Amino acid sequence: MGLSDIDLLNISQFFISIMMTVVFLLAWNIIERKTYAVMWALFYCVSALNGVLNALNDLFPDRNLAPARTAVNTKPQHQP
Repeated sequence: MGLSDIDLLNISQFFISIMMTVVFLLAWNIIERKTYAVMWALFYCVSALNGVLNALNDLFPDRNLAPARTAVNTKPQHQP
């Protein structure tokens, strides 16, 4: 029982994102703290977090967003 191709792809995406986060943070530290380097590091960190949340999708069993939308869009009724 091995890992499926999609599992291997997700694992490699996670490790590549972590590696690129570290690379860009090091570049930010070395290249006079340029803003673009820390932005790329942040983007790769968010990508790694996205991969973790997708891997743990059993924590969120109900993906129906309709109740949340209706709760936000309801307007209070004004009574005279």
